[in-house]
Parts: sequence; C-alpha cells; structure tokens
Amino acid sequence: MPVCGRGCVSTPRNIPGGDTGARRRESVRLERESQKSSLTVNHDGGALRTRRVASTGEAPASAQYRNHVSAIDLQANHLKDGTGFKIASIIDEHTRVILDDTVHVSITGDDLVGILKQPSITHGFPALFRMGNGPELTCRALATWAEGVVDLAFIPPGEPWKDGYVESFHSSQRDEFPNINTIPTRLHARVELTDWHREYNRVRRHSSLGYKIPTEYAEVCTCTKPD
Repeated sequence: MPVCGRGCVSTPRNIPGGDTGARRRESVRLERESQKSSLTVNHDGGALRTRRVASTGEAPASAQYRNHVSAIDLQANHLKDGTGFKIASIIDEHTRVILDDTVHVSITGDDLVGILKQPSITHGFPALFRMGNGPELTCRALATWAEGVVDLAFIPPGEPWKDGYVESFHSSQRDEFPNINTIPTRLHARVELTDWHREYNRVRRHSSLGYKIPTEYAEVCTCTKPD
C-alpha cells in the first residue's frame, strides 16, 4: 500500500475491480468520514455529494416562553383522485398556537424558506426552529437562509419522541382532519385545513395550558426569556 510522507499507510480510495471485501471496507470508511463532514458517498466509492446540514442550535427539552421554539414538520396526504399533497404547519411549542400552515403538491427547500418567513411578519422569529430530518428540512437552501437569522435544531433520526408535542399534533391532525380521502381539490384541502386549525387555536382546550385554549393562553402568558 502507498505510504505518505508522514509514514502513514493510505488506503486506495477507488478499487475498480479487485477485492470485493476491500471495496466494501473502503465504502464504509468513506461513509463514516462523510458523516463527520456533512457529506455522503455512493456505495461504489464514487464521487461525493452534498448532504444534510447539522443543527446550529441546541434545542431545549421544552419551550419555556412564547416564541422560544417553533416546530415545523411536513405531513403527506392525498386527494380523492389519489393526487398527493403536503401540509406544512408551524406551531409555537409553548403556547400551542398554530402560527401558519401551507398546502402544496410538493414543498422544496426554497418553498420552506418562504413558509418560515411568513409568521415572522406578525410574530417575529423564534429563538430556534425544531424540525425533523426530511430532505426538504435538511437542505442547503434552508441552512443558508437561516445562518445569522435563526437557529435550527434537527430531531435525531429514529427519535421522534424528542419532539413529542408535534408528533401528538400530527396524530390528531391525521385522525381528525375531516374526510381526507374525499377531498376533491387542493383548494378544498386548504379550506378544510384552515377551519381545522382555527378550531384548534380558538376552541380546543389543552390540559398543558391549564385548560385554556391556545390563543387565550398566548394573550395572558407572562413567561419571558431568562436574562
């Protein structure tokens, strides 16, 4: 094997035909290196490509005050004719208020940047956005926009309980969103979603809020950011 100037034995990065075991070991090595540098690699030892970005802030176990942590996640659904669409919802984790929602056939990273900007017009940016690890959420476009604006915290893959409130919210939305399989168009889905979220914000009481409705709690909440 080649030896570098420091006396280290270097492993060939591309083994075009040769030992299958050696190629597999090389692929594993590159995969491990890529995880440290936010890159990924084809399992045939091919070229590197950009991968998901890392969290830029450490998320607290729970939001301590209004506009502390906003959670965003995507939920896939389909219309009566089978056409798929996605719902993006943004929720203030402390007050439980749904800040914004969007219905699109597909949602890209650039779309998410626009979606996340909307609530800031009336509510300002939170200290941190908490989100899952889907490709739309971990894309470079979102990370580039967020840099210097707001921190992002990604829930570790396979650990959805670390964002238990949003998991519970989406479970309710899936179970209660009316007649999801009979909605004919995205416009109908938009109207139904708006009505459901209005009821969630202004009618439904939460035990975690002292049995207040989210908008009522948000108005009287005195929790503030610690000095």
